[in-house]
Amino acid sequence: RYSFDNVSGSAVINDGSGGSSMNGVLTNGAVIVPGKVGNAVGLSNSAAVFINSAVTGLSGGGNWTVTAWIKTAQSGASMLSKGDNTTWSGNNATFYLTDGGSGGGGKPGGVRYGQNWIGNSALPNVNDGNWHLVAYTDNAGSKTIYGDGVSYAVSNNGWGTSMGDVRNKIWLGWTSGHDGSASLNGMLDEVCLFNSALSATQITNLYNQTYVNPSYQYQSPSVGFAAIIEPPDSPNFSGINRMKDGPMILSFSAPFSGNYSLWAGTNLALPLGSDGWALL
Repeated sequence: RYSFDNVSGSAVINDGSGGSSMNGVLTNGAVIVPGKVGNAVGLSNSAAVFINSAVTGLSGGGNWTVTAWIKTAQSGASMLSKGDNTTWSGNNATFYLTDGGSGGGGKPGGVRYGQNWIGNSALPNVNDGNWHLVAYTDNAGSKTIYGDGVSYAVSNNGWGTSMGDVRNKIWLGWTSGHDGSASLNGMLDEVCLFNSALSATQITNLYNQTYVNPSYQYQSPSVGFAAIIEPPDSPNFSGINRMKDGPMILSFSAPFSGNYSLWAGTNLALPLGSDGWALL
């Protein structure tokens, strides 16, 4: 996960589970600017965030998710390119804005070298200068693209299921300029790569929450009281436990949803929204 809120010099710290080996580097004039949530990376011309790591496999028949908030008015803008070098060659992949097919445009899409394109002409154009959440999932070869939390089946799935992924470098916002793609003039925020296919509900939750955090930390109100509600169906149900005069921060390994109370592996639930719980 790259939130762009944790930067040391030119190093973009990976906030996810992969550790420092997956840190990125601001290159060619990439700058940190105010973003959708906290900070974002501002890119123009050939600027990029370079990650010298595979992070996660993006094979045609694999299980993975790529999500990013993007703000641009550009046609063909690239969000992420994966390869071993700066030339367009075998097994390379680019996630960029297309015309719903094989050319540049404003709809989330992608292309793999020698495997054609993925996209859907029904996807919305997201190059209107506003923030949009774009997400791609692959569930054992069944691919879906999301625009602002709404799912669209990939109607022209040119990646197939047999194409492997052996490439080990990632560029955020940069592309070599193939197939109508262009290096991004705009901003990226909260770029995340998962080694599993998130569900439609999880993607929608990410859009509604406008934040992704692998540790899923929630903070209680700074005044008043904090409450932990144990699920009623838990064998250890004991009602509501209160702690006066927050704040209190709790971390879980699974996300919660919108303004509702959902369960985590700890058998706890948090009342969000009007109760004042905030996602950190």
